[in-house]
Amino acid sequence: MIKSKITPPRVIKQFVPRLNPSFVLDIGCGEGALTRYFCDVWPSAFILGIDVDTRMLKIAKNFLGLDVILAEGCNLPLNSKTANFIINNQVIEHVQSDKDLLDEIGRVLNDRGLLYITSIAKSKKLYLDTDIFEKSSHTGRAHPHVRSYLSLEQFISLLNAKTFSTKIAFTQRHSYPIFDIISRILCRLLRVKILIDKILIICCPSIIRLINVPVFGYDILYVLAIKEESGEA
Repeated sequence: MIKSKITPPRVIKQFVPRLNPSFVLDIGCGEGALTRYFCDVWPSAFILGIDVDTRMLKIAKNFLGLDVILAEGCNLPLNSKTANFIINNQVIEHVQSDKDLLDEIGRVLNDRGLLYITSIAKSKKLYLDTDIFEKSSHTGRAHPHVRSYLSLEQFISLLNAKTFSTKIAFTQRHSYPIFDIISRILCRLLRVKILIDKILIICCPSIIRLINVPVFGYDILYVLAIKEESGEA
């Protein structure tokens, strides 16, 4: 199932229309669902999606009409200080070096440019560590987390160390559609990667497919940060 568009939290949505960036970069754009939102908010901006997954980029380009290139976030094929606004939505927990990724973001982002970045925090006491929440029910592909952060404060400290200062920062309890959780569990138990969703759509009433289940001990971190001036001439 391809999502045509997803939107950021309300506090971010209230802030971004005030901006007028000319070059927006979405590092780890995936299928482009969030990128599409920013395209609608800033129709005059050039918005470029970057990802390492050719299948997702094909969807972003062919179905959503986005401009995309195949590249790694830690090695961007762009000149320094190119972008005014960078999106990095739940990507940093998947890369081998979060510091290298932030260094590359800082290189490409203009001084006083904005970074909208999200990640995850998992409580060791509350979160049941399982890959059920990290596996696609449609393809069976794993998207493992290389790391998670313990708190929003720890994540902000990492950003501050890379010359980013925080404008907006908050957390939200993560939740999954119960339909998706059932699908992922069945995929794993039955070792069947196809037709599970179609079967569940037939068997499950539509109201059940709308129910979201909170994942205790698993929070989403949202930060809008500004890159401080580098001091270069």
